[in-house]
Amino acid sequence: MRPLPGIAAVILLALSSAAVHAQTAQPTPIPANKKPNFAPFMYRVGTWSCANKQSNRPTSFPFTTTWSLDPSGYWLVGKTTTKGASWYPHSDTGTGMIGYDFDAKRWIEVYTDTQGNYDFSVSKGWVGNKIVWHSLAFVPTADASSTTDETLVKVSSTKTKVTSGFTARGKAYTDVTLCTKTT
Repeated sequence: MRPLPGIAAVILLALSSAAVHAQTAQPTPIPANKKPNFAPFMYRVGTWSCANKQSNRPTSFPFTTTWSLDPSGYWLVGKTTTKGASWYPHSDTGTGMIGYDFDAKRWIEVYTDTQGNYDFSVSKGWVGNKIVWHSLAFVPTADASSTTDETLVKVSSTKTKVTSGFTARGKAYTDVTLCTKTT
């Protein structure tokens, strides 16, 4: 039985493609990704005592965040713990991870917590003592129809102020977080 001419051509093409691929394959391994320059963020390493005040709430919301550089050198990791407030009586823990996307030339922050909250934000980086984060995960809801970018101001090496805003049921509110480094 003789092979059909079409099958023979496909087999010959496959063999020649394999030979060409073998000749063009790169013998060197792929290099590791570059590590971010965390110098502008390093003042944050340590434990911070914070209070978040939203203009639509009666009291502030206290929490603690401890920042450290991940052993890999690719992430600055913040572990947040809160015991809640009278208007939100739920304890919670969260993790924020800051890294850098060299291809997109932007800082990224990924956040998740034990109440099912999450966020993915991006920033062009520091300008003086400020960094502005833009959430890519925000979706309008009845509780928050819009939100503003979050601006972190490094007041000093032991104090920060974060401001943002949101619109809920047609009314604009402010959101301010003050943090003081404790260790």
